[in-house]
Amino acid sequence: MNRWRRQLGLPPQAENELLAALKPLQVSGAETYFADLENPDTGKRMLAAGVLRGGRSWFYKCMGDTAAVAAEQQAFVRFVETTQYDR
Repeated sequence: MNRWRRQLGLPPQAENELLAALKPLQVSGAETYFADLENPDTGKRMLAAGVLRGGRSWFYKCMGDTAAVAAEQQAFVRFVETTQYDR
């Protein structure tokens, strides 16, 4: 998650702070997490999700101007939650 924070120009956080900021998503048969990051100094925001399933990892990211990303948050979450995997 610190990698995503750096992409927004945010400073790194300690592991306990990072874990506290993660939110679960409902993806069938997978361990999943979701992060909503924003840098008010640059007006940029990022939605990011990780899906761990069957020994593989998938990462999804939506990044852009704060208002544009906010408008797509529900669609992004719905996309991640409904993605299907063969294994």
